[in-house]
Amino acid sequence: EYHQGHRVSNQGGAGEPIERLVHVSTLAVYDLAGARKNARITEDSPYQKHPKQMGAYAYSKLEAEKLVLNACYQDGLKATVVRPGIVIGPLGHVFFPHLGYRYRDKLFLLLGAGDTILPITYVENTVDGIYQASIENKAVGQIYNLVDDGQITAKDYLKQFSKITGANPRIIAVPYLVPDLATTAYEAAASLSLVKRGLTSRRQLSWKHKAVYFDSSKAKTELGWLPRVPIEEGLTRTFEWYAAER
Repeated sequence: EYHQGHRVSNQGGAGEPIERLVHVSTLAVYDLAGARKNARITEDSPYQKHPKQMGAYAYSKLEAEKLVLNACYQDGLKATVVRPGIVIGPLGHVFFPHLGYRYRDKLFLLLGAGDTILPITYVENTVDGIYQASIENKAVGQIYNLVDDGQITAKDYLKQFSKITGANPRIIAVPYLVPDLATTAYEAAASLSLVKRGLTSRRQLSWKHKAVYFDSSKAKTELGWLPRVPIEEGLTRTFEWYAAER
């Protein structure tokens, strides 16, 4: 915990001053509902207007950001917020909702044309960005997107997975209307307390498949951050690890 820029022990006594704090947030705090196709999303883009509809994860991250930045501006806490994209790498998650639906490694249901650009960042690049944010003085009170260079679509991602792991799954394109109608039915059932609330929403579905571009130029300019591991190499390392662990 912190108070007035000092660490507070569990016993309630004041500890040593916090020198720097880097809060790891998420791109999910951005409101993409009104964003045009292929819009450039920067750190100045607006927060979610209805964050609770995006689920507990996005809502809690947004509220945590506000707490950290308020402590920075009002209490002098030397803090920085970073918003990494989808973090990939060995020991991490390989599959995520942006890819559609999956049955083991045998079947993938890809939503639409699968041409949405995935905001990927390789774990080593992510850590570099966090570290740079912790030592750069001008980063205090600032927010930074951390998304690697390159354009990998959901379809590209699954093709690379198949090629590198040798899994050879069947990939079926499913019209976006299908999950959209299913999610609408779920929300109606949840509103009647027929199923558990909060598992998904149309807003979450739309957000994950919005065709936008997350700009990391601020991190490059102010932090000197450069993704050292190219996106193709990051995918290769991730999928080779996954294949070895299967």
